[in-house]
Amino acid sequence: MNYKNIFNIFNIKNILIVFIFLFIINALVFSIINHSDYLRADQWRFLELYLMPESFTLSSLWSDHHPQPLTALLFMVSEKYCALNVNLFAYVGIISKIIFSLLFLYIVNKTLTLNKFKKYSLFLLVTSIFYSLKSINEYGWGLVTLSNFWFLLYLIILLNFESLLKNIFYQKHFNFIILVFVLLLGARDLGIIMIASIVLFLIIKNIRNSIDLKKNLTIFLDILIAFILLKIFYAIFNINIVSSSPIVFDIHTANIFGIFNTFTTTLLSGFISINMIKKIALENYQLLILSYSIFAIYIFLIYISIKQKLYLVSSIPFVIIIYGFVFIVAIIAFRYTPLSVEIDWRVMADRYTKVYEISAMAMVWGYIIYFQQNKINKIIFYTLTYSFIVMNIFTIVSAWEFSKYVVNSNKTVKQALVKCSYDKETCGKLPRWAIGNSFSRNKLIYLKENNLNIFKKEK
Repeated sequence: MNYKNIFNIFNIKNILIVFIFLFIINALVFSIINHSDYLRADQWRFLELYLMPESFTLSSLWSDHHPQPLTALLFMVSEKYCALNVNLFAYVGIISKIIFSLLFLYIVNKTLTLNKFKKYSLFLLVTSIFYSLKSINEYGWGLVTLSNFWFLLYLIILLNFESLLKNIFYQKHFNFIILVFVLLLGARDLGIIMIASIVLFLIIKNIRNSIDLKKNLTIFLDILIAFILLKIFYAIFNINIVSSSPIVFDIHTANIFGIFNTFTTTLLSGFISINMIKKIALENYQLLILSYSIFAIYIFLIYISIKQKLYLVSSIPFVIIIYGFVFIVAIIAFRYTPLSVEIDWRVMADRYTKVYEISAMAMVWGYIIYFQQNKINKIIFYTLTYSFIVMNIFTIVSAWEFSKYVVNSNKTVKQALVKCSYDKETCGKLPRWAIGNSFSRNKLIYLKENNLNIFKKEK
C-alpha cells in the first residue's frame, strides 16, 4: 500500500475542497425539500398574463410590471410540457447559483498569490457565505431562486468588462454590448441597477486615474449602444413596458437617521443572518455599533482600493460592492423608506438577501487583494475566517430546523388550495405569504379545469 498516496488524498487542500462541495450539496438538497409545488405569489399574476388570455403575442412576455421574459417563457414551457407541476424556476435558479459560485471562485483564484491553505480557507469562507441558507425564500420560492440566472449573467458581463479595461479588442466590445442588451432585455429593473454599478465604478476610477478616460468613454458608448438596441427592439415588436413602482421616498417624511441605520444593518445582513441577530437579542445600540463597523470596513476598502489602485488586480469585487450599495439605495427609494430612526427590516427581506451575500463575498475578496500587498497576521486571518465559517454553519443548522415548519406549511397550503376550489368559504383563510396579492378563486378554478399544477391528474 502506498501510504504517501493516501496522505495526499487526505491533505488539507482536499479536505477543504470536500467541505466546499458539502456546502453546495447541502443547499441543493435544502432547495429540493423546501420548494413549494403550488403556484405562489406572483405566479398567480403570471397565470393571468401568460396562460389565461386566448391570444398571445411576443409583447406579452414584457406585459408584467417587472418584465422578465425568461420567467414568462419558463412558466409557459412548464404549462405545456409539465402541466405546471415542475418548478422550472427552481431548477434553472439553483443550477445558475451553483455555476455562479464555481465561476466566482475561479475568478478569485486567478487574483490570488496566497499559499494553498490560506487560499482554500478563503474559498471555504466565500462558499459558506453564499450557501449559508440565510434566506429560506431563496430555496423555497421559485422566482427568488430564478434570479440567480441574472446574477450569473452579471458575473459573465463583469468578466467581459474586466477584459475591456485591460485590452481593446472590437470582438470583446461586441460581446459586451450583446450581453448588456440581453441583461436589460430580460431583467430590466435588476439589469439597470447592475449596469449602474459599472458606470459608477468607471466614474470613480476616472476621478483617480484620468489616463484611462478614452477607454472608459468607449465602455460608456458600449452601454449606450445596448440601451439604443433595447429601444429599437421594443419599437420593432411593439412592446410597451408597464411602469415600475413610483418612487416612495419623500424628503419631508423620510428619516435620515433611519435610512443610515437601515443601510448599514442591511450590509451587515450579508454576513450575519438577521434571524440570528434577533435570536441573540442584541441591544439596539450594540446592533448599530456592529452595523456601523461593517459599513466603515466597506468604506475603508473602497477608499484604499482607489488610493492603491487595487482595482488593477481585479475590478470585479469593487463593482459588485458598488452594486450592493446601489441596490440598497434603490430598495429604500422605490420600496421601503424608513420613516423613523428605527431600522426598517423590510429592506432586509429574504428575497433580497442574496444581493447582500454577494456584496459580502466581494468585500472579502477585495480585502484579500489588499492583504496580499499589505501583510496580515496569520492568527488574525485564520481566526476571522473560521469564526465566520462556524457562524454560517450555525445559520445552516438553524435553517434546517425551520425547514420542518416550511415543509408542513407547504402541505397545509396545498390542502387549503384544493379545499378552496370546491368550498368558496374557505378561500379567505389562505395565508397571504403563500398566495400574494394576485390570487383569485377563478384562477384556481382555471387550474382545476385544465388539470394543472396541484390538480394534475396522474396518467
